[in-house]
Amino acid sequence: MSFDFRYKIFCLSPSVNGRQQEKAFNTDKLYLNYGLLGLATLLSEMGHQVKMMQSDGMSLDVYRPTLEYYLERADILMVSLPSFFEIPMAQDILRFVREKYPKIRVMLGGRWTVDRNLGFIQRKFAGLIHMICRGCPDDRLSEVLAALMAPDRNRESPFVSQEYQYSKPFPHVDYKLLHDFKKYQPVIEASRGCPGKCKFCQESNYTYFKLKSTEAIIDEIESICEQYKSDDLNFYLQGAMVNPDVEWAKAFKKLYDERQLRCGLRFESRVDCLNPESVKILAGAGLKVIDFGLESASPTMLRRMNKTSNPEDYLKKAEAILSAASEVDVKCKLNILLFAGETQRTWGETMAWLRRMKAQYGNGFGGVSANPLTIYLNGEGTEDFSMQVERDSGCKVNRIELNERGYTTPDTSRDISSLKACAEAAYRALMTDDEYKYLKSISFTPRETSIEADLVEKIA
Repeated sequence: MSFDFRYKIFCLSPSVNGRQQEKAFNTDKLYLNYGLLGLATLLSEMGHQVKMMQSDGMSLDVYRPTLEYYLERADILMVSLPSFFEIPMAQDILRFVREKYPKIRVMLGGRWTVDRNLGFIQRKFAGLIHMICRGCPDDRLSEVLAALMAPDRNRESPFVSQEYQYSKPFPHVDYKLLHDFKKYQPVIEASRGCPGKCKFCQESNYTYFKLKSTEAIIDEIESICEQYKSDDLNFYLQGAMVNPDVEWAKAFKKLYDERQLRCGLRFESRVDCLNPESVKILAGAGLKVIDFGLESASPTMLRRMNKTSNPEDYLKKAEAILSAASEVDVKCKLNILLFAGETQRTWGETMAWLRRMKAQYGNGFGGVSANPLTIYLNGEGTEDFSMQVERDSGCKVNRIELNERGYTTPDTSRDISSLKACAEAAYRALMTDDEYKYLKSISFTPRETSIEADLVEKIA
């Protein structure tokens, strides 16, 4: 389907500052909604006039002038909910839009929050939106816009799209569409989905698309460097499991050298899938940090969360990665999850292993991110997972809170008085403020800090 006319589309990503470790270390950070930017790029290439903005933790009063500037020029407002934490801010924004800009058509999407929780979303945004878009509509955007702009569309009975099938990674994104884009460190979507089946993770709901070709990623790096007018950038290769094999790593380094790149790289992978030799090779092509969902070093907990059926082999592979990273000064950040039924013994096993790794492979051990389990709404799977958590922990899940907010962080240990205190103690025991700030500086802190009062002047 094609259009004889073009729309003015404003893409908005509400966001909040809420992670406990960032509060503890008092570090500013920016998380780019690369999915919304990818859709904005596709819409722009269709000929529509598109602009995107993120609230980045600012209150509505602070960025209202900029918001009004874009809304006054928009036919369509596309709001992306990257998580349940953004719902209160999104509600405030959409109430403001309904009151001041009633003619704008509003569409809401966000696969983590929307796809399997339709009743919850309809309740939370009653009277505020014209359409709920489910799934990944990358190659169906003309169809989506036609549905949104249908003459009979209204806020009282919003249209609900089909769940569009998971698509391949975006081939490229146009950062110039993003308001004040140079303050964001760039992201390249390198893969989608994850073949893993961890019980706590929703990524396994979606089809896995493997790592893009070396040529595609190198070309995208060069394109983004041109947009930023800088070759001194750190790129986050986005994907739940970026798993370059040795041949891919060699080909990437060859192109990196041939094109005389000097950018840095960071990505997320699994310790039991990534080849240590790939780490050594990519260290010569800008690799600085790897994020690993280690989750635990307790055999009991690793089996319980379905992370692996062979914990001993899993931890040996993790150590091999840390050893390789230490040789080439690549920092590994290990994500730790205090799961259901955690005990003093299992947590002690994890902390002992982490301390040993830090002592033995200090150059490769970048730090940790530790958090208690949070349960999120996940459609029909929510109750089964909640019951499993109760069985494993002997503690109750607050279903009232879960169904009201979309998430809850239950007390999942009868043996540990405060899982939150354990997480905070892990940060302090295993990394310094400077180590934490270094990890955040690679991809997650602002490149250029804007003065909030001058936001409107930066629109051009």
